[in-house]
Amino acid sequence: MRKKLILYFKRRNHARKQWEQKFCQRYDQLMEAWEKKVERIENNPRRRAKESKVREYYEKQFPEIRKQRELQERMQSSRVGQRGGGLASSSARSEHEVSEIIDGISEQEVSSSKSNPALFLQHISDIACNTMCFTGENK
Repeated sequence: MRKKLILYFKRRNHARKQWEQKFCQRYDQLMEAWEKKVERIENNPRRRAKESKVREYYEKQFPEIRKQRELQERMQSSRVGQRGGGLASSSARSEHEVSEIIDGISEQEVSSSKSNPALFLQHISDIACNTMCFTGENK
């Protein structure tokens, strides 16, 4: 009886692991398809033109939005330039550039903490396993 029980649990565990593996593969496929679809929609030229018109309108109404966007773009472009600079360029920085770099790093840390919440999705359990069946024989 003990051997049968051990064998039963081994088979059940193995089946569960296989199901989870297939589930994860399917999830990855669907997620990849979703990301491609979203990227295609976001890179649509008509959509970008419409967004730029709306952005220009709001930047005319609220000039601080334009200043904030330009500052953000400047910080991103300065980060790109820093990567290929090497040691010689890093030693010849002014105090203002160093403060901009520090501000950029702190902004990057804040934005990364906002965009990456500590959330782990649990596997969606099989619906068939969780459903309860009621047979009504009172007629």
